[in-house]
Amino acid sequence: MLRTWAPRIGLLVLATVLTLAVVEWVMKSRVPSGASDDFLGPPPDGVDLPYAPIADADVQFEGHYVKIAPTRVKISSQRLRASKLYKTPKPKSTTRIIALGDSFVFGSGVELEQTFLVGWQSQLQNVEVINLGVPGYTS
Repeated sequence: MLRTWAPRIGLLVLATVLTLAVVEWVMKSRVPSGASDDFLGPPPDGVDLPYAPIADADVQFEGHYVKIAPTRVKISSQRLRASKLYKTPKPKSTTRIIALGDSFVFGSGVELEQTFLVGWQSQLQNVEVINLGVPGYTS
């Protein structure tokens, strides 16, 4: 009896695994569309990332793909979620803290002034806290 069911169970498992693999591939390879609330797009030439913030984007993000509060998202010409431009090279009298991460670091769902990095910046003197977070990035 088990012999007659074994091929069917094997086929069912194989079909399930293949379906999940295709769904994961589609979800991971998806680059944000051209919808009005997108602030992510193709990365700069020569950068091996699936997507990056769009320079000078200024959108009202409505969270169509994830459930977060509507948020004003402004991206600087340096492709950072920041209200200022950072000098390069940095001034000698300034220390920089670079924050890498995903939507938590980026501040998805909150206005720029409400991000924890802006909170750090307000408490530190002669320090620039630079937000390099990008929603969807993982380790």
